[in-house]
Amino acid sequence: MENAESIKDQGFDYSLIRDKLLSIIEATANKLEREWPQRYSAVDSARIFFVVTIRIAINTYKTITYICADLPEDFRRDKKFSLSIPALNRTILENIMTLLFVLEDMQQRMEWFYKSGYREWKEALGRYKRDYGLYPEWQDFINHLKAFVINPPGFIGLTSAEIADTDKRIEYWPNPGKMPKYIRQKRPASATTDHLRFLNDWFYKALSGQSHLSLHGFAERGKFFTKEVMINTFGENADAVMEKDLERFRNDQIWLSIILMLALASEMEMHFRIGLDQRLIYLWTLIVGCNDQAKDLYDRRYKIL
Repeated sequence: MENAESIKDQGFDYSLIRDKLLSIIEATANKLEREWPQRYSAVDSARIFFVVTIRIAINTYKTITYICADLPEDFRRDKKFSLSIPALNRTILENIMTLLFVLEDMQQRMEWFYKSGYREWKEALGRYKRDYGLYPEWQDFINHLKAFVINPPGFIGLTSAEIADTDKRIEYWPNPGKMPKYIRQKRPASATTDHLRFLNDWFYKALSGQSHLSLHGFAERGKFFTKEVMINTFGENADAVMEKDLERFRNDQIWLSIILMLALASEMEMHFRIGLDQRLIYLWTLIVGCNDQAKDLYDRRYKIL
């Protein structure tokens, strides 16, 4: 897709938004890094969390555009590589959902995020000691991790009780699919719940199925590796059907990547008022007429920009 003339079969010139989209996302990360809002000055640990999360999304998006590029031509770039894109799009979606989850209660969620990491380190130490504790070559690593667990960094803000009884006092950080349910139970009046539920129902579940190879994901991706079955089903048209379906699959994933990156920037604009709203509206306006999924999400969430 990078440097491509168009997103095929969609009548859309990708070059119209390629540089503008990345510019907006990068400007968002830079703005938050350099001008973290004063109202969150007491939660400075959140600044690095937001900046890094957004930049990871940028890197993921660039990976997607490289894999799906038409130009420059490269015989090593197999079009079937696009079948791996759902897992990458899921990563971007998880970035969005996690940031929304944190924004709903930044102080509490940031404390929880870092403390849950300590719980994972402590549990990892137990596994290393169990499975590799008798191997001499592992002792330096295990001792180093043990020292970290016994004397964790002060910025995590652990209490002595949390260090002593971690399992009971520190909850696991929820995966994005569980975040809507958590908010609904803990904060029923939260405005974030409905949107996270929508993202979970109409984006996250489908991408998870593709990643985990549920029956639908298995069939959607696996049919491109079962030529004999396709020939039995479509006869002499099998190759043409597979080529068309692969192009459709690739286009769908490219569109989703664009939509998710626009959504990420839009969420940051809506909350932090970075000053990129007009540029975002321009990009949304360009794509909503070409993609129903983009129009639906824009009308539901981002029209208020």
